[in-house]
Amino acid sequence: RPTFVQARTSTASASGIELGKNVFALRVVSPYMQGENLLGFLELGEEIEHFDALMKKETGVDVAVLVDKKFLKEADYRAARKDAGQPDDWDDLKGSALVSTTIPDRKFVAGQIVEAETLGIAAPVFLGTTGRSGRALAKGAFPLKDASGKQVGAVVVFSDVTEQAGNERMALLALVLAAFMVFGVSFYLAVHYLQAQVINPIVDLSAQAIEISMGNVEKKLETERDDEIGTLIRSFERMRVSLKKSLAMLSRK
Repeated sequence: RPTFVQARTSTASASGIELGKNVFALRVVSPYMQGENLLGFLELGEEIEHFDALMKKETGVDVAVLVDKKFLKEADYRAARKDAGQPDDWDDLKGSALVSTTIPDRKFVAGQIVEAETLGIAAPVFLGTTGRSGRALAKGAFPLKDASGKQVGAVVVFSDVTEQAGNERMALLALVLAAFMVFGVSFYLAVHYLQAQVINPIVDLSAQAIEISMGNVEKKLETERDDEIGTLIRSFERMRVSLKKSLAMLSRK
């Protein structure tokens, strides 16, 4: 075992995760000394399944431990599952085996794993969200290395984000409603502005043009606007004045 080799070589305590025939263990190996004499080694181990259960209890996060099948022996794995009274799930995944999980429904876990996304990853990755029993779960994974530093699999993490997802939906709904309100108010103000500043003056000018065409040239057109509509109104006023003078000349003749 790597931890034993490290402890024997360095004559100091060594620790890490080690893969046995089918399961991982958290292991510590420490030299047992009497004075300067090495009498042997003390080894303490804890199966990772117990650690997974503790993590679930403390954090509420579910985990699933995957091991690349090239580090396992199929016959030993199948025999161990059978001896433990557990179903044979060797064929549930193609390139890896689900050696432990805090989620009782192993079929669900296997169905959520895309091995191309998990095996061989070099750093923690986010794998999106999924649903289970009406709950929203965020998925992530990080590489699993043994005590020698060799990557042997991955740990997939399922975190319940139902409350956060609900809050996000409410926030999105509020954002959409606020956007509609802003759009509605903006549209109303725009229409009101166009009505007051563009449409009404043009309608009034059109009515005045009709009056001028019928010979009524007495009503003066006045404006203080400096935009295009103001220019148009002043042009109509010059036309009105010109027509008025022409009509007066015709009357005298």
